[in-house]
Amino acid sequence: MIQKSRRKDTQRGQAALMVTLSVIPTLGLLGLVVDIGWGFYRKEACRTAAQAAATAAATVVANADITTCNAHNVTCQNATPCPASPTLVASDNMSNGCLYAQQNGFVNSGQQTVTMEAHGPDGITSPISGSSPNYWVAATVCETSGAGVGVGVSVVWTPCDSKFSFERTRLIVA
Repeated sequence: MIQKSRRKDTQRGQAALMVTLSVIPTLGLLGLVVDIGWGFYRKEACRTAAQAAATAAATVVANADITTCNAHNVTCQNATPCPASPTLVASDNMSNGCLYAQQNGFVNSGQQTVTMEAHGPDGITSPISGSSPNYWVAATVCETSGAGVGVGVSVVWTPCDSKFSFERTRLIVA
């Protein structure tokens, strides 16, 4: 007859204990990964909406006479919030930018803010150092969570020889 060692009997169940103790940090890391991934996703959504809004607003005036503000669909304005529900027909290039931000899921209400700014012929210089375009458009899209933490993106577009070049992206993490 073979005798069982008492030593083996005292080590039974340790694997279950180790697995149980490792579940808590594993679930914590899983939650952290999901939260960080969601933050990156929302940041990219903000960036996409800001780029679409700025591009749409600048594209409208690509072939316009940009020597005079507030004429020929060329709007010059300080940072102005988009309406909470933009009209389906854009009256000027800034309204067009607001519509594109809305189509990308961002409206100026609740935890989201969308602002549009454009200058050039009115003498206000571009926010891009070393650049002096005839006309520039900036779109800023931000979103905050219930905890007050948020992401936002500000994008500036300038027409360059009837083409548009991506000049600067500034990330704002509140």
